[in-house]
Amino acid sequence: MPFCINCGRELTSGESLCRHCGDNGKIYVPAADGAAAAGRQKGALMVLCGDRSLGLFKRIKAYTVFFRDRVVFAHLSREREKAEGKAMLRGLKNKEHSLLQNIVNRFNLWIYYGERYYDMNVESMLNENPSNFSIPNDEVSEFFFKASQEDADTDESGSWIGEIVIRSAGGETVDICHNYRDSNNKIKGILRDLYGDRLIYRESEVMVYPGEGQAYNSRRFY
Repeated sequence: MPFCINCGRELTSGESLCRHCGDNGKIYVPAADGAAAAGRQKGALMVLCGDRSLGLFKRIKAYTVFFRDRVVFAHLSREREKAEGKAMLRGLKNKEHSLLQNIVNRFNLWIYYGERYYDMNVESMLNENPSNFSIPNDEVSEFFFKASQEDADTDESGSWIGEIVIRSAGGETVDICHNYRDSNNKIKGILRDLYGDRLIYRESEVMVYPGEGQAYNSRRFY
């Protein structure tokens, strides 16, 4: 089912524009499995959002972007986050939206922010922020992925948090916290394909399945 990346609304198959966002709405139409696989060979295979550890008590929001030949770490600094938020607010002032719609738009900005990396190449990502960098997949000596175990609302100990630890042959270690349960095993499948027996995977103990008549969005990771 196609949906509007701007407001998150699902569209009918005959709609080419979101009736709420008009020309400003960016429509995503999931491709068939075969077409999606072929179309993504040169682009990003997966984008995961998390918080990267930069030292004791210091973290920064980071998007881990997986390509066939490398993994890119794109950082979102507080300064850029504020700038993006202000730019969106300026745009909303020029539109006649209800208060509720404005709240939804602000919420969706960060939900779908990582989608932009599917349309960018590696060079553009690296040039966007001087702290961004990449590691070739053949230089990854170990890839540890622990799925999120619980919801933050049900466990205040922090043990629910998922974790990614990537170690390179050159001795570099990248540590990222995330909140993906990977209930549909999409993340596991991509990581296994990229890293093989270098992957150490710990699944979630709390599995979430789509309700009757529902299916997972083909491009989102849970």
